[in-house]
Amino acid sequence: MNCISMIRAATLALLTICVSAVAGAAPARAEQSSQTTSLCSGAKVCSLTTDRWLREGTTPRVIIRGNPNVRGTVRIFRASVSDNELSGLTPIGKGASFYTDAHGMAQVYVPIPSSSDIGEGGWALVSVSDIEGLDTTRMPGQFVAFGSLVPHLLGDGYSERKPAGQTLDMQAVGAIPGDTYRVQVKQGDTWHDATAIGQLPAAAVNPSQITHIHWTVPRGLTGTKHDVRVQSLTDPRRTASWVLIPTVDGVKAARSPLFTPPPVGTNLGVPTTDRGAHPETAVKAVSGTLFGVGVVSALVVTGASRPKRSSSEPSRDNRTPSSPEASAS
Repeated sequence: MNCISMIRAATLALLTICVSAVAGAAPARAEQSSQTTSLCSGAKVCSLTTDRWLREGTTPRVIIRGNPNVRGTVRIFRASVSDNELSGLTPIGKGASFYTDAHGMAQVYVPIPSSSDIGEGGWALVSVSDIEGLDTTRMPGQFVAFGSLVPHLLGDGYSERKPAGQTLDMQAVGAIPGDTYRVQVKQGDTWHDATAIGQLPAAAVNPSQITHIHWTVPRGLTGTKHDVRVQSLTDPRRTASWVLIPTVDGVKAARSPLFTPPPVGTNLGVPTTDRGAHPETAVKAVSGTLFGVGVVSALVVTGASRPKRSSSEPSRDNRTPSSPEASAS
Protein backbone atom coordinates (compact mmCIF):
# COMPACT_ATOMS: atom_id res chain seq x y z
CA MET A 1 0.00 0.00 0.00
CA ASN A 2 1.52 3.36 -1.05
CA CYS A 3 1.47 6.53 1.05
CA ILE A 4 -1.55 8.03 -0.72
CA SER A 5 -3.62 4.91 -0.12
CA MET A 6 -2.61 4.85 3.53
CA ILE A 7 -3.65 8.50 3.98
CA ARG A 8 -7.00 7.87 2.29
CA ALA A 9 -7.65 4.83 4.50
CA ALA A 10 -6.73 6.76 7.65
CA THR A 11 -8.98 9.67 6.63
CA LEU A 12 -11.90 7.33 5.95
CA ALA A 13 -11.42 5.62 9.31
CA LEU A 14 -11.32 8.98 11.10
CA LEU A 15 -14.51 10.14 9.39
CA THR A 16 -16.23 6.89 10.33
CA ILE A 17 -15.26 7.33 13.98
CA CYS A 18 -16.48 10.95 14.01
CA VAL A 19 -19.82 10.09 12.38
CA SER A 20 -20.35 7.22 14.81
CA ALA A 21 -19.55 9.44 17.78
CA VAL A 22 -21.97 12.11 16.64
CA ALA A 23 -24.69 9.56 15.93
CA GLY A 24 -24.17 7.97 19.31
CA ALA A 25 -24.23 11.28 21.17
CA ALA A 26 -27.33 12.67 19.47
CA PRO A 27 -29.98 10.85 21.54
CA ALA A 28 -28.53 12.32 24.77
CA ARG A 29 -29.66 15.78 23.67
CA ALA A 30 -33.38 16.34 24.25
CA GLU A 31 -35.26 17.83 21.32
CA GLN A 32 -37.04 21.13 21.97
CA SER A 33 -40.78 21.36 21.37
CA SER A 34 -42.32 22.74 18.16
CA GLN A 35 -43.71 25.80 19.95
CA THR A 36 -40.29 26.46 21.42
CA THR A 37 -38.70 26.30 17.96
CA SER A 38 -41.31 28.63 16.45
CA LEU A 39 -41.01 31.18 19.24
CA CYS A 40 -37.27 31.06 19.88
CA SER A 41 -35.31 29.86 16.83
CA GLY A 42 -33.32 32.85 15.53
CA ALA A 43 -35.11 35.30 17.83
CA LYS A 44 -33.32 38.30 19.33
CA VAL A 45 -34.61 37.22 22.73
CA CYS A 46 -36.95 34.45 23.86
CA SER A 47 -38.63 34.55 27.25
CA LEU A 48 -41.81 34.12 29.26
CA THR A 49 -41.95 36.25 32.40
CA THR A 50 -44.53 36.69 35.13
CA ASP A 51 -44.87 37.72 38.78
CA ARG A 52 -42.23 37.07 41.45
CA TRP A 53 -44.40 34.23 42.83
CA LEU A 54 -47.70 32.59 41.97
CA ARG A 55 -50.48 30.92 43.94
CA GLU A 56 -53.51 28.80 43.22
CA GLY A 57 -56.82 30.56 42.62
CA THR A 58 -55.37 33.52 40.70
CA THR A 59 -54.92 34.65 37.08
CA PRO A 60 -51.38 35.99 36.63
CA ARG A 61 -50.17 37.92 33.61
CA VAL A 62 -47.44 36.36 31.47
CA ILE A 63 -45.37 38.43 29.02
CA ILE A 64 -43.97 36.59 26.00
CA ARG A 65 -41.02 37.71 23.85
CA GLY A 66 -39.72 35.90 20.80
CA ASN A 67 -40.22 35.77 17.05
CA PRO A 68 -43.00 37.90 15.54
CA ASN A 69 -46.31 36.46 14.37
CA VAL A 70 -46.09 33.23 16.35
CA ARG A 71 -49.06 31.42 17.86
CA GLY A 72 -48.72 29.29 20.95
CA THR A 73 -50.09 28.46 24.37
CA VAL A 74 -48.69 29.38 27.76
CA ARG A 75 -49.10 26.87 30.55
CA ILE A 76 -48.05 26.61 34.18
CA PHE A 77 -46.46 23.39 35.41
CA ARG A 78 -46.12 22.40 39.05
CA ALA A 79 -42.62 21.14 39.79
CA SER A 80 -42.27 17.86 41.69
CA VAL A 81 -39.10 17.40 43.71
CA SER A 82 -37.45 14.16 44.81
CA ASP A 83 -34.15 14.04 46.73
CA ASN A 84 -33.80 17.77 46.05
CA GLU A 85 -33.90 17.17 42.27
CA LEU A 86 -36.59 18.05 39.73
CA SER A 87 -38.56 14.85 39.19
CA GLY A 88 -41.68 15.97 37.30
CA LEU A 89 -43.58 18.83 35.66
CA THR A 90 -47.36 18.54 35.98
CA PRO A 91 -49.59 21.01 34.06
CA ILE A 92 -51.98 23.13 36.11
CA GLY A 93 -55.15 24.42 34.48
CA LYS A 94 -55.81 24.79 30.76
CA GLY A 95 -53.32 27.47 29.74
CA ALA A 96 -53.89 30.54 27.55
CA SER A 97 -53.25 31.15 23.83
CA PHE A 98 -51.00 33.96 22.58
CA TYR A 99 -50.01 35.55 19.26
CA THR A 100 -46.87 37.66 19.13
CA ASP A 101 -47.06 41.01 17.36
CA ALA A 102 -44.67 42.50 14.81
CA HIS A 103 -42.18 43.18 17.62
CA GLY A 104 -42.36 39.57 18.82
CA MET A 105 -44.27 40.46 21.98
CA ALA A 106 -47.52 39.29 23.55
CA GLN A 107 -49.17 39.08 26.94
CA VAL A 108 -51.82 36.71 28.28
CA TYR A 109 -53.58 35.98 31.56
CA VAL A 110 -53.30 32.37 32.66
CA PRO A 111 -55.94 31.11 35.15
CA ILE A 112 -54.71 28.88 37.98
CA PRO A 113 -57.58 26.89 39.56
CA SER A 114 -57.93 26.25 43.27
CA SER A 115 -58.40 22.53 43.72
CA SER A 116 -57.11 19.54 45.64
CA ASP A 117 -55.79 18.30 42.27
CA ILE A 118 -53.12 21.02 42.42
CA GLY A 119 -51.14 19.14 45.05
CA GLU A 120 -48.56 20.72 47.33
CA GLY A 121 -46.85 24.03 46.74
CA GLY A 122 -43.20 24.79 46.16
CA TRP A 123 -42.18 25.79 42.63
CA ALA A 124 -43.81 26.12 39.23
CA LEU A 125 -42.48 26.48 35.68
CA VAL A 126 -44.11 28.95 33.29
CA SER A 127 -43.50 27.80 29.72
CA VAL A 128 -45.16 26.86 26.43
CA SER A 129 -47.69 24.05 26.61
CA ASP A 130 -45.96 21.37 24.51
CA ILE A 131 -42.72 20.95 26.47
CA GLU A 132 -41.70 17.39 27.33
CA GLY A 133 -39.16 15.80 29.63
CA LEU A 134 -37.16 17.55 32.33
CA ASP A 135 -34.39 19.27 30.34
CA THR A 136 -35.43 22.82 31.22
CA THR A 137 -32.34 24.25 29.52
CA ARG A 138 -34.13 23.67 26.20
CA MET A 139 -37.40 25.25 27.35
CA PRO A 140 -38.35 28.94 27.32
CA GLY A 141 -39.79 30.42 30.49
CA GLN A 142 -38.95 30.69 34.16
CA PHE A 143 -39.35 29.00 37.52
CA VAL A 144 -41.31 30.88 40.19
CA ALA A 145 -42.21 30.08 43.79
CA PHE A 146 -45.72 28.60 43.92
CA GLY A 147 -48.18 28.76 46.80
CA SER A 148 -50.77 26.08 47.55
CA LEU A 149 -53.11 25.40 50.46
CA VAL A 150 -51.00 22.26 50.95
CA PRO A 151 -47.41 23.27 51.82
CA HIS A 152 -44.35 21.15 51.06
CA LEU A 153 -43.00 19.79 54.36
CA LEU A 154 -39.26 19.95 55.04
CA GLY A 155 -39.31 18.23 58.44
CA ASP A 156 -39.25 19.12 62.14
CA GLY A 157 -35.70 18.08 62.98
CA TYR A 158 -36.62 14.53 64.03
CA SER A 159 -37.23 11.19 62.37
CA GLU A 160 -40.51 9.34 62.98
CA ARG A 161 -39.30 8.85 66.55
CA LYS A 162 -40.15 12.13 68.23
CA PRO A 163 -39.72 13.27 71.86
CA ALA A 164 -43.00 13.08 73.79
CA GLY A 165 -44.13 16.30 75.43
CA GLN A 166 -41.84 18.56 73.40
CA THR A 167 -42.83 21.35 71.02
CA LEU A 168 -41.27 20.92 67.56
CA ASP A 169 -40.87 23.25 64.60
CA MET A 170 -42.23 21.66 61.43
CA GLN A 171 -40.88 23.73 58.55
CA ALA A 172 -42.49 24.01 55.12
CA VAL A 173 -42.35 25.96 51.87
CA GLY A 174 -44.89 26.54 49.12
CA ALA A 175 -47.60 27.94 51.41
CA ILE A 176 -50.03 30.67 50.39
CA PRO A 177 -49.11 33.89 52.21
CA GLY A 178 -51.64 34.67 54.92
CA ASP A 179 -52.93 31.12 55.27
CA THR A 180 -53.12 29.70 58.81
CA TYR A 181 -52.92 26.15 60.13
CA ARG A 182 -53.58 23.77 62.96
CA VAL A 183 -51.90 20.46 63.72
CA GLN A 184 -53.77 17.29 64.68
CA VAL A 185 -52.65 13.87 65.91
CA LYS A 186 -54.76 10.77 65.38
CA GLN A 187 -55.47 8.55 68.38
CA GLY A 188 -57.56 5.57 67.45
CA ASP A 189 -60.23 6.94 65.12
CA THR A 190 -60.19 10.48 66.53
CA TRP A 191 -58.11 13.51 65.60
CA HIS A 192 -56.88 15.62 68.53
CA ASP A 193 -55.42 19.12 68.36
CA ALA A 194 -51.64 19.25 68.76
CA THR A 195 -51.00 22.88 67.78
CA ALA A 196 -48.52 24.53 70.14
CA ILE A 197 -50.47 26.26 72.92
CA GLY A 198 -51.03 29.94 72.30
CA GLN A 199 -49.95 29.80 68.67
CA LEU A 200 -51.75 29.99 65.36
CA PRO A 201 -49.18 29.00 62.72
CA ALA A 202 -49.19 31.43 59.78
CA ALA A 203 -47.65 31.08 56.34
CA ALA A 204 -44.60 33.07 55.28
CA VAL A 205 -45.03 36.19 53.14
CA ASN A 206 -43.56 34.41 50.11
CA PRO A 207 -44.01 30.73 49.09
CA SER A 208 -40.25 30.39 48.66
CA GLN A 209 -39.67 31.30 52.31
CA ILE A 210 -39.92 28.91 55.24
CA THR A 211 -43.21 28.63 57.11
CA HIS A 212 -42.86 27.55 60.76
CA ILE A 213 -45.61 25.29 62.12
CA HIS A 214 -45.05 24.65 65.83
CA TRP A 215 -46.72 21.62 67.35
CA THR A 216 -46.43 19.59 70.53
CA VAL A 217 -45.94 15.82 70.63
CA PRO A 218 -48.72 14.59 72.98
CA ARG A 219 -47.84 12.61 76.08
CA GLY A 220 -49.58 9.35 76.88
CA LEU A 221 -49.59 7.95 73.34
CA THR A 222 -48.86 4.30 72.76
CA GLY A 223 -45.37 3.59 71.42
CA THR A 224 -46.66 2.86 67.94
CA LYS A 225 -47.07 4.90 64.76
CA HIS A 226 -49.56 7.75 64.84
CA ASP A 227 -50.65 9.93 61.93
CA VAL A 228 -50.10 13.68 62.21
CA ARG A 229 -51.53 16.27 59.83
CA VAL A 230 -51.32 20.01 59.30
CA GLN A 231 -54.68 21.38 58.21
CA SER A 232 -55.35 24.59 56.30
CA LEU A 233 -57.96 26.69 58.12
CA THR A 234 -58.96 28.17 54.75
CA ASP A 235 -60.03 24.72 53.56
CA PRO A 236 -59.76 21.97 56.25
CA ARG A 237 -59.97 19.31 53.55
CA ARG A 238 -56.51 20.32 52.35
CA THR A 239 -53.85 18.66 54.51
CA ALA A 240 -50.21 17.57 54.57
CA SER A 241 -49.25 14.68 56.82
CA TRP A 242 -46.40 12.83 58.54
CA VAL A 243 -45.97 10.05 61.11
CA LEU A 244 -44.71 9.97 64.69
CA ILE A 245 -43.62 7.29 67.13
CA PRO A 246 -43.45 8.79 70.64
CA THR A 247 -40.20 8.14 72.53
CA VAL A 248 -38.42 9.70 75.48
CA ASP A 249 -35.72 11.62 73.60
CA GLY A 250 -36.58 11.11 69.95
CA VAL A 251 -34.12 10.59 67.11
CA LYS A 252 -32.89 13.73 65.40
CA ALA A 253 -32.86 13.95 61.60
CA ALA A 254 -31.89 16.67 59.15
CA ARG A 255 -34.63 18.62 57.41
CA SER A 256 -34.87 18.50 53.62
CA PRO A 257 -32.81 21.27 51.97
CA LEU A 258 -34.44 24.09 50.08
CA PHE A 259 -34.84 23.24 46.40
CA THR A 260 -32.89 25.29 43.86
CA PRO A 261 -34.61 25.18 40.44
CA PRO A 262 -32.42 24.19 37.47
CA PRO A 263 -31.58 26.77 34.78
CA VAL A 264 -34.18 27.51 32.11
CA GLY A 265 -33.56 28.22 28.42
CA THR A 266 -29.77 28.23 28.60
CA ASN A 267 -29.44 25.86 25.61
CA LEU A 268 -31.89 27.57 23.29
CA GLY A 269 -29.11 29.38 21.44
CA VAL A 270 -30.75 32.79 21.95
CA PRO A 271 -30.67 35.36 24.77
CA THR A 272 -33.26 34.98 27.51
CA THR A 273 -34.23 37.43 30.25
CA ASP A 274 -34.71 34.56 32.72
CA ARG A 275 -31.96 34.48 35.32
CA GLY A 276 -33.69 32.13 37.79
CA ALA A 277 -33.60 34.62 40.67
CA HIS A 278 -35.70 37.76 40.23
CA PRO A 279 -38.47 37.19 37.66
CA GLU A 280 -40.27 40.34 38.86
CA THR A 281 -37.36 42.40 37.54
CA ALA A 282 -37.72 40.70 34.17
CA VAL A 283 -41.42 41.62 34.05
CA LYS A 284 -40.58 45.24 34.77
CA ALA A 285 -37.89 45.19 32.09
CA VAL A 286 -40.32 43.83 29.50
CA SER A 287 -42.94 46.38 30.50
CA GLY A 288 -40.32 49.09 30.10
CA THR A 289 -39.41 47.73 26.69
CA LEU A 290 -43.03 47.80 25.60
CA PHE A 291 -43.31 51.40 26.76
CA GLY A 292 -40.00 52.29 25.09
CA VAL A 293 -41.07 50.81 21.77
CA GLY A 294 -44.22 52.92 21.87
CA VAL A 295 -42.27 56.11 22.65
CA VAL A 296 -39.70 55.47 19.93
CA SER A 297 -42.44 54.68 17.41
CA ALA A 298 -44.25 57.91 18.30
CA LEU A 299 -41.07 59.95 17.88
CA VAL A 300 -40.32 58.32 14.52
CA VAL A 301 -43.84 59.02 13.24
CA THR A 302 -43.71 62.61 14.51
CA GLY A 303 -40.31 63.19 12.91
CA ALA A 304 -41.41 61.69 9.62
CA SER A 305 -44.61 63.73 9.41
CA ARG A 306 -43.00 67.05 10.35
CA PRO A 307 -42.39 69.16 7.15
CA LYS A 308 -38.79 70.12 6.47
CA ARG A 309 -38.03 73.80 6.74
CA SER A 310 -36.65 75.40 3.60
CA SER A 311 -33.66 77.70 3.78
CA SER A 312 -35.95 80.67 3.09
CA GLU A 313 -38.34 79.88 5.94
CA PRO A 314 -37.90 82.21 8.93
CA SER A 315 -36.37 80.81 12.11
CA ARG A 316 -38.70 79.36 14.77
CA ASP A 317 -36.32 79.85 17.66
CA ASN A 318 -38.81 82.25 19.23
CA ARG A 319 -41.56 79.64 19.55
CA THR A 320 -43.39 79.75 22.87
CA PRO A 321 -43.03 76.77 25.27
CA SER A 322 -46.75 76.16 25.06
CA SER A 323 -46.51 75.21 21.41
CA PRO A 324 -46.72 71.45 20.84
CA GLU A 325 -43.87 71.64 18.35
CA ALA A 326 -41.74 73.56 20.82
CA SER A 327 -42.37 70.94 23.48
CA ALA A 328 -41.44 68.16 21.07
CA SER A 329 -38.17 69.91 20.30
